[in-house]
Amino acid sequence: MRNLAIDMEYAKENGILVCGTDMVPHSTYEHTWALILALAKNIPEDNALLHSGGWQANSGIGLKGKTLGVLGLGKTWQRSCANRTGFWHECDCLESKPQR
Repeated sequence: MRNLAIDMEYAKENGILVCGTDMVPHSTYEHTWALILALAKNIPEDNALLHSGGWQANSGIGLKGKTLGVLGLGKTWQRSCANRTGFWHECDCLESKPQR
């Protein structure tokens, strides 16, 4: 695995397991969308309710017509916004570059 943000040699020397998704480049943004949808639709809360014998409390918020705001676009969000599959009306992104 290659990751410029992680000192892989240091991690190996110190017994730190580093995992990634380098074999499936679209996996990261797919997981991002899964998390966004889970939060928007209250899936974690509803899952907990069902496991405790309850039932769905509400269906969360609708995404149609909403705008998704992203700070720090990067390659992952470039793909993610391009593949937003019609959930959002707009996908506004703000990318900042560090001053050198």
